[in-house]
Amino acid sequence: MGKLKGKRVLVTGVSGFIGSHLAARLLKEGASVYAIDKENPHNSNISYFNADLCDLRALKDIVNKANPEIVVHLAACLDRNALEECIFNINYQGTVNLLTALEDVSYQRFVYLSTSESYYGNPVPFSEKMPLHPRTAYARSKAMAEEHCMRQFKEKHKPVVILRPAIVYGPGQIGNMFIPQCIASALKGEDMKMTAGKQTRDFIYIDDVVEAIIKASYIPAAVGEAVNIGSGIEVKLKDVTLKINSIMGNTIHISFAALPYRENEIWRYVLDIAKARKVLGWAPRVSLEDGLKEVIANYKQRSEKKEHTRISTQIIIGNL
Repeated sequence: MGKLKGKRVLVTGVSGFIGSHLAARLLKEGASVYAIDKENPHNSNISYFNADLCDLRALKDIVNKANPEIVVHLAACLDRNALEECIFNINYQGTVNLLTALEDVSYQRFVYLSTSESYYGNPVPFSEKMPLHPRTAYARSKAMAEEHCMRQFKEKHKPVVILRPAIVYGPGQIGNMFIPQCIASALKGEDMKMTAGKQTRDFIYIDDVVEAIIKASYIPAAVGEAVNIGSGIEVKLKDVTLKINSIMGNTIHISFAALPYRENEIWRYVLDIAKARKVLGWAPRVSLEDGLKEVIANYKQRSEKKEHTRISTQIIIGNL
């Protein structure tokens, strides 16, 4: 059991990649977890509420029932191809609605997970002192939500903390993120085509991100602060790809420079994490290589399980 034992914690976006890992950690800590999401996490230990962040009346009803001591706001529209109106409705207006619903609740901490994508155009390493230059609808909506959160702190003295994570990866991650795509291609034995891979990124393992969220939820010095959460290590995408292929036995051929770089490519991307060390007493523990090994092992296990299920289903059908 940990610092949050017995605490009532409300988590939005609990069924997502970060949310599911956070919920598992909170339960391990001995917290009572209340969840708002459109997708049921199917965990009997979590009190689940199906609600839309745009439905203020529903949110007020939920917070009155949950009466949370800690709120962790993870829910967001991550689909970069979605209409801007949808992105802003969920990421910005949804945050405004949640904080409005919480106005009469004496919560101890509101942790908002933002994005480090808003540092676009600044020199590396990105620090919290730098101006934000969000260029995508996603980053703009997150920056606007951050601004609203900080107004809650400055004008109403609400205990708000903002975290700006680097690129999060870990077991169970799906979608079109870079690391899952590389591993999926390797598992299928597919050759990979990519850019020359000279652009750099900062990757942070999911367990380290969850630890930062936990610390942000109770450390007094964090209130009213925006804090970077990253590895602080700059790595080329080419090197990440080669490392994944090496761990998996060099099973695929990688065609570097087969694809063009994106327009307005971010060439260098790494966070300054000195503030996280000072304010949260936090530092990343999982190296990129160890993290990749965990993710690859998890992907292989899931792949074998799917194959076993497929074969078992074929046998059952064949016996009918």
